[in-house]
Amino acid sequence: MDRTQQERILDYLWSVSPGTATNNEIRDGTGIKSHQQVYLLTRRLMGAGYIRGERRGHEWVFGGAPTTFLVFGNDRHVPELWLKCYGGLVSDVSFYFLTADGALEQLTNAL
Repeated sequence: MDRTQQERILDYLWSVSPGTATNNEIRDGTGIKSHQQVYLLTRRLMGAGYIRGERRGHEWVFGGAPTTFLVFGNDRHVPELWLKCYGGLVSDVSFYFLTADGALEQLTNAL
């Protein structure tokens, strides 16, 4: 299965975690040719909470997923029910669901 450019960026950042990477390093590490495309995608991923980023001088550096996260598969209702009841008790954990087609969806934003 072909990976989207966003998925390639996430894969790359997770591979260098806990370190960080600049847009140039992400471009080189993922094979995405356009620096502007990498910039736009990293900003979108950062805005959605999938990656963290900060400006250092004249460039942005990005890191992988939040420090603590859980990924669920199979029955989506189990983590959804748990989050509905107890989600307010955790603020520093991100919850994701891995769909049958391999997409990763952040549950905390969806509830």
